[in-house]
Amino acid sequence: MGEYIENLHPASFAAVMATGIISIAFKGLGYNFIAMPLLALNLVLYPVLLCLLLARVLLYPTTLLNDLKHPKKGFTLLTFVAGTNTFGMQLFSVNFVGLTKILWFTGLVCWTILIYFILINLIAFKSEPIEKVVDGATLLIIVSTQSIALLGSTLASAFGLNFEIVLFLAWAFWAAGFILYLVIITLVIYRLIFKTFEPKDWTGPYWICMGAAAITTLAGATIVSKLNLSTNLKDLILFTKGIILMTWSIGTWWIPILLFMDIWKFTQIDISDKAPMWINVFPWFRLGLGRKLNIYEIPSWGRVFPLGMYTVCTIALMKIMPLSFLWPVIKYWGWFAFIIWMLTFIGAMRSIAVFLLKERRA
Repeated sequence: MGEYIENLHPASFAAVMATGIISIAFKGLGYNFIAMPLLALNLVLYPVLLCLLLARVLLYPTTLLNDLKHPKKGFTLLTFVAGTNTFGMQLFSVNFVGLTKILWFTGLVCWTILIYFILINLIAFKSEPIEKVVDGATLLIIVSTQSIALLGSTLASAFGLNFEIVLFLAWAFWAAGFILYLVIITLVIYRLIFKTFEPKDWTGPYWICMGAAAITTLAGATIVSKLNLSTNLKDLILFTKGIILMTWSIGTWWIPILLFMDIWKFTQIDISDKAPMWINVFPWFRLGLGRKLNIYEIPSWGRVFPLGMYTVCTIALMKIMPLSFLWPVIKYWGWFAFIIWMLTFIGAMRSIAVFLLKERRA
């Protein structure tokens, strides 16, 4: 068990992010019979992962520090911030406001420490080729930043007289996240197009190309709904609406590319001849099914969060703009996201079962 804690995958909280956003999506779609069990699952998953992370901090600080300094692993540690805030959104939806505030402050403090440590480390130490530094997980900088904006704006009314201060802070995080998205997505596109790229290089976190735009849309839409209650910040509404419509469009533009890249990988990697029929029918079956062809890994959760986030952000967008014609489309997309979550969850359970079996034999 000590070895597992020492080598705890830095992206482990992506499972909390994915489970939380699918729960929020189905609550928005009106399917509480799915949303509530997923909330219950996160009520177990988040504390367990938090205990494992704290044990790693106390027992193996050097290993954790090495992950922070690693060009790619450091970014994935930001899943803790995004996972904490996503779990907070779930708790807020069932009126645990006090606990949600604690989670938001925790996320804010950890975001400050992690972001500046990672960025300063990249600047100060020897540079690496872009393909060794930049991938889909780099966009967790935006996701973690926007998660602070999202939960902060959601909680703003709960701060009473400090409502506008918290709301403006959330807007500032949202604006910074949008600018960072424009910068980092340019680097990611450069890495995809102008550097050698093979099916094995494609991973779940590349879906954050869309997911980062989607959470920017959701955070912006949530802020707009709160700005309507503000006396001094209403002038920001029109600008914010324009940006979130653009980010939603960018996120939508990414979807066909992401689907194609998934199909390209799942029908090619580790397959010497032709892909079996069950893979050709639905390539994502490989996330949870198959023996030799099962392809689950912890970063696979990075695919699920953007799928759910696109559902949630579109629902939020329809609440502040006359876009109700999107409702039938987004319902089908929500079910697609749930199927991918389910297959990824099955893959995770199989992975845990294999690990426990090895531990027992050892």
